Amino acid sequence: MINETNWIKFFDTFSHTNLPFIKAISDQTPSLSDTQFKVCTYLRAGHSTNYIAKELNISIRAVENHRYQLRQKLHIKHGENLTAHLMRY
Repeated sequence: MINETNWIKFFDTFSHTNLPFIKAISDQTPSLSDTQFKVCTYLRAGHSTNYIAKELNISIRAVENHRYQLRQKLHIKHGENLTAHLMRY
């Protein structure tokens, strides 16, 4: 429950300054799971894999897997930085 409360607080603040990003990522990639969407928002906010794992109460490996799946869903080329890609939205 604490993690969900943390997410709600984070997302409330994040959405005030990143509404165009939220709309774009949701419209362009409707197949994102809830966790993948959360990983995207945390990455866009500049958080590390370790921080994301802790906040979402999942393993570091799970975050890495989500990052891999995001790269595929967003059609990110090999060598391109996922976070840098998300910052362009």
